[in-house]
Amino acid sequence: MVYLFFDTETTGLPAGPVSDYQNWPRIIQIAWLLIDENKNIKSKNSFIIRPEGYTIPRRVIKIHGITMKRAIEEGVALEHALHRFLGDSNYADVLVAHNIAYDYGVIRGEMLRKKIPDFLKWHSQFCTMTSKPVLDYCKSFRLNGSRQCPSLSELYFLLFGEKLVNAHDALIDAEACANCFFELKRIGLV
Repeated sequence: MVYLFFDTETTGLPAGPVSDYQNWPRIIQIAWLLIDENKNIKSKNSFIIRPEGYTIPRRVIKIHGITMKRAIEEGVALEHALHRFLGDSNYADVLVAHNIAYDYGVIRGEMLRKKIPDFLKWHSQFCTMTSKPVLDYCKSFRLNGSRQCPSLSELYFLLFGEKLVNAHDALIDAEACANCFFELKRIGLV
């Protein structure tokens, strides 16, 4: 079994269904790891995307720290990053993300903008935020017993007893997602 763990940093939140992709946020950073069931990393990538026809809002710069200047200087063309991501997805059995509906939706929106076919829809998916075993696990730690979806930082802390450092960098978050997934698997919840 091979897993593709991925995360995006974006211009914000969606303003409608993914079919209305013009109202979905733009990718500022995309990162992923292709890892087999023995935890061997087959591929590890992170790309900052050069903005094309949009600006990065200040409110999100405060979250992920990627400025327009940095994105212009260090960024790659969106098509390059998407084709690399889709190439690695060909080797994956399962797509895994924390809030996969959002990250997949953002990627799908960008693919629609670029008229790239959605080959990802054929993959199995697992979400480390919304899956029932994760919600049940997190509920057991909450004093009020709520089944609220955990943030990646919260899940990481519950599983490892450590704070997630440098969250909101897509590669750090994809690595944390992978670590959480394999720990959930180790303790029998996946």
